Amino acid sequence: MLVTLSVALVSVLPVVFTQAGCPDLSARLSAEIKGLNYVPGPGIEFHELMAASGRTSKGARWDGYRFRASDCVEIATRLETYCSAASARAEFEHRVAGFRQTTNQVDPSGLGRPTLSQERALGFLEAEGTAVIVQVREKHLYWIESRSVAHALEFERREKRSYGEQKSQEAEGESLAFRSVTGPEWEFKNGHSVLLRAFKAPDGGLIRWRTRSFPSETEAENALKDMVKQASITIDPCPVLDRQATRVGERVILFGDDQAKPGLITWTEGKDLHTLESPSTKLALEFERRFPR
Repeated sequence: MLVTLSVALVSVLPVVFTQAGCPDLSARLSAEIKGLNYVPGPGIEFHELMAASGRTSKGARWDGYRFRASDCVEIATRLETYCSAASARAEFEHRVAGFRQTTNQVDPSGLGRPTLSQERALGFLEAEGTAVIVQVREKHLYWIESRSVAHALEFERREKRSYGEQKSQEAEGESLAFRSVTGPEWEFKNGHSVLLRAFKAPDGGLIRWRTRSFPSETEAENALKDMVKQASITIDPCPVLDRQATRVGERVILFGDDQAKPGLITWTEGKDLHTLESPSTKLALEFERRFPR
């Protein structure tokens, strides 16, 4: 009786769920009813349902998306942007420490621990039992979660391929190599020590990196607040994290009244206030990317 009912149900599902946007659901349910190991194949499509953005509790910007596979399994992704590769790495390690043990299904070694590499980890959230893949990519933390490990892995495989193609194109166009021309040199200004360094790009553009040390973190934070107040526009604020994923500062790009002039990248890190000056904001951002804090 149960088998007959199951067969009847599977025969009806294609019509119902094709209309609901899940034309491949019946194939998945049929495999599950028969006790087969179902894995989404290349014919499964992922459709975007919604998108949102905001800031994490530590101040990092996040952009999130929710997808539904054509067999009615949902995937949630989130891309978090930090001030530096070091901050993203610290948050990555903090998140991985919160994973509970994985099962042998996703741990090829059979040891029951999260599968972990330098840039990627796969495990489960402690409470929900949701499968999670987390990756660190320079200043970014990328998060994929789903109730289905197989779907999370398939989504990652497709997304990683497109990301790899994008990075290959970027690498082909990269030719900048910054060369140190002066520093480090120290000077004392208004009772504070200032570390000066200068770097030159192949096109002759000069990057000036100043680090001003204060007696306390509060004074460094207040100095940054004063700079923000004097700026006409501030963009791209983000937190600076230490290796324990603890917030130790704030970073922002400042523009004056003349918006044709390049922005000033500035950030606090404990008792220090850093600034990057450059002929162009784009060049300063490239320097910041290549010299992670």
